[in-house]
Formats: sequence, C-alpha cells, structure tokens
Amino acid sequence: ARVLPKCALIALRESVTGAPLLAELGVPGEKVTVTGDDAIPLARAGAPESLGQGLAVNHRLASYLETDDAETQVIRGAVHAAAFDRGAALIPIPVSEWDDDRPGTARITEGYPLVEHPDAPSAPPQWAIARLDRARLVVTSTYHLAVFALSRGIPAVCVASSDYYRHKFQGLANLFGPGCTVVDLGTPDPATALVSAIDALWESADMLRPGLLAAADRQIALGEAAYARAQELVTPEA
Repeated sequence: ARVLPKCALIALRESVTGAPLLAELGVPGEKVTVTGDDAIPLARAGAPESLGQGLAVNHRLASYLETDDAETQVIRGAVHAAAFDRGAALIPIPVSEWDDDRPGTARITEGYPLVEHPDAPSAPPQWAIARLDRARLVVTSTYHLAVFALSRGIPAVCVASSDYYRHKFQGLANLFGPGCTVVDLGTPDPATALVSAIDALWESADMLRPGLLAAADRQIALGEAAYARAQELVTPEA
C-alpha cells in the first residue's frame, strides 16, 4: 500500500482478483493494465488450421492444489468416460518437472486402453505446445497447460479444488470466454459437472476456436503495448 500506488505502470495477467486487490491498495486504475500471460505469444505462434481428435490431460499432485485421492478419481472417471465414448486417445502432457505433473497425470491415464506416451523430462516447452495439436480438448488441473491450449484455439476444462487455482482459472476464463470452463471440485456433484463441461466443450470446440484465437491475439497486443510503455518509462529523454 505504500509502494504500489507510486508505480507508473502495473501489468496483470488477469483482472478478476489482481485488479480489485490493487484498487484496495490504492493504486489508480489508469496505472493498471491487463495483458494476459507471457506464455501466450509462445503458444499462439504456429497454431494449426484445425483441431485434433485426442483428449489432452494434465494433473499435478501438489499440496497447494488441495486435491485428494477421491478428487483425482473424479477427474480420471470423467476423462476416461469422455474419451472412451468418442474413441479418442488420451494425450498426457506434463508441463512442470519440478512439481508432480508426471505421476499425477499418469494416475489420470492409468487403465485407459489408448494412451500416447509422454516425451522425456528433458523435452523443451515447445514439445508440450506441439503435442496439443493432436487434441480437440484439454482437461487440466494446472494453469499453464490451459494457457497453452487456449492460445492455440483448443478449449480447456480447468479443474480447481483450491482457492488459489479457482482464482487463477477464473481469471483465465474471464479473458478467453466460453471456451474456458472452470469446474470446482468442491461442488456437491463434481463428477456430473465435469462430465457435462467436457461434453459441452467437445461438441462446440470447432465453433469456439476462432474466438479463442482472437482472444489470444488481443492479449498479445496488450502485452506488447505494456512492454512498449515500460520501455518509454525507463528510456531517458533526449
């Protein structure tokens, strides 16, 4: 509250929680801009012309996600049912080797008859992004796989069980619109909610794709403008 109101520019990746917090701290609204995530330009580049036919998944086993075994099984059951009904492959895409993405995602794909093999832990981020091109839909409990997918025009079902991730995913949905659906595992019947969200986005994926790509392009432009403004602020006048 002492420092932030003195800043000339604050760029946020979402407006749902960050902007109200800054307002509460006394930061004037004209000093705040919302740009989206810095990973969007990387993921948006080279997006394919059409969607794939697989179901990409990621699930992290970390204390800050507050996901227990029962909730993991809810995700697994919904993903298996959706993929099996459509004859779709499951595409595991870990995005962090520092967290437990790999074992968590394996718990989601375990027992399904058609699972693509994940690449080696040493693979670069571009690998995860390229793998998405075989997917029609993503189901994820982690933020950045959703960012990657949405930026490439692939709808995402974002599964949240902690306030931390509810806030992150709600901010993402606010920027990308109806192609990003947040399912709260704390609701009375999360299994039904998750199945319904997967079904709805799978059926409407082609229709949602142009809007997702346009949202990514808007955020890229806002980010570029924010960096240009930052450069002006630190460049000495002639």
